Amino acid sequence: MRINKNKIGHISLISVSVGLAITQIGIHTGLLQGPFWDVLSAGFLAGTVGGLADWFAVSALFREIPIPIVKRHTNIIIKNRVKLTEGVVDLVTNKWLSPETIREKLSEVKFAETLITFFKQPQNQERIFNLLDYILKQIVENLDNPQLAKFLQKILKDQLSEFDITKLLGNWLESAVKTGDHNKILDMFLNAVRQALSDPEIYDFLSVELEKALNRYANKHWFRQLVISAGEITDIINVDDATDILIKKAKSIIKNIQENPDHPVRQAFDDFVLDLSNKFKSNDIKIQKIIKGLKNRLLQSVEEQEIIKDILSKFKATVVKELNQKNSALNSFFIKKLNQMLIELETNVDIKEKIDNWLRETIKNLVEKYHFEIGNMVRASLKKLDDYGLVKQIEEKVWDDLQYIRLNGAVVGGIAGIFIEIIRLIFI
Repeated sequence: MRINKNKIGHISLISVSVGLAITQIGIHTGLLQGPFWDVLSAGFLAGTVGGLADWFAVSALFREIPIPIVKRHTNIIIKNRVKLTEGVVDLVTNKWLSPETIREKLSEVKFAETLITFFKQPQNQERIFNLLDYILKQIVENLDNPQLAKFLQKILKDQLSEFDITKLLGNWLESAVKTGDHNKILDMFLNAVRQALSDPEIYDFLSVELEKALNRYANKHWFRQLVISAGEITDIINVDDATDILIKKAKSIIKNIQENPDHPVRQAFDDFVLDLSNKFKSNDIKIQKIIKGLKNRLLQSVEEQEIIKDILSKFKATVVKELNQKNSALNSFFIKKLNQMLIELETNVDIKEKIDNWLRETIKNLVEKYHFEIGNMVRASLKKLDDYGLVKQIEEKVWDDLQYIRLNGAVVGGIAGIFIEIIRLIFI
């Protein structure tokens, strides 16, 4: 049968006490005679004394023993509570969790690897995105607030009214010519014209306009009219053929311009852009007047129309809609970027080392600055407990082991008593 540990002390004391009583009664009644029983009785006597002494020592730690004179040396934990608390605080802060111990432990921790492992787990990523979702929703919640729109509108107006865009445009145009970026605009325009020339509506338009031009030319003189009429009758002059030739020629010219970097049209376009750039940079009066007119119209538009408010409202609606859809483009973007960052971080030893060093240094500085808070936390935790609660917690942790002290007291005392009695019998 298994013996409950917290009863071992009581059982050991009762055992030696019963043994003492039986042997003493047997010896005094003559039932037990001989040196063996004297030695055994001496052992039970010493064991009883040792068990009682250790019972008193163990019990005196946790409660008051109502024995005159000596009771002032009992209930040690409660009477020395302040000293014990400070001893625990000193042990925790200056031994177990001293700055040196923490720094030594920090040097062994791989923070970057731990963070990568943590963030790679799907459930943790979901928690991160839930937090990000909450933060973004809180941010966009008041985006359509009229006061915010009014504030941004004022900033935009102030910036537009003070911003000198002419020199900026001039420098940008000059840079575009040097890098050849302006040719993209010309090529885009040429492609659009070339595609438009294949449109049946453009063909009809050119055919009609060519017919009108021919009629206007003929109406200026009777002889021209006679010749043109004869040409149309004999099919020498055919508007449809002329339109086809005109379109083909135009396409050929456009193709030539596109394929020839040194084409005169491109040179003329370069000169035009550079000339415009110089006018912008030199504060040309006509250019300044045009820019001023554009700025005034834009400022008036910003003032009269609720552009900023509309933009903010639409932006808010779009963001909220994206956040509410689990597989939306915005959420997919966040997931993709996070995993890309984790992959890059996992393979980049330098970055991981920098993260580890930064976190170690940061934690070390925090520990050194707020190390006293560890002691305050321990002190506050102990202070929350009343006397009964403090004793109860300590008893729960050490009471079973303390019972073995009582058992050892009885056993060791008994053995010592046996040896002392044997020596007494031999030499006395």
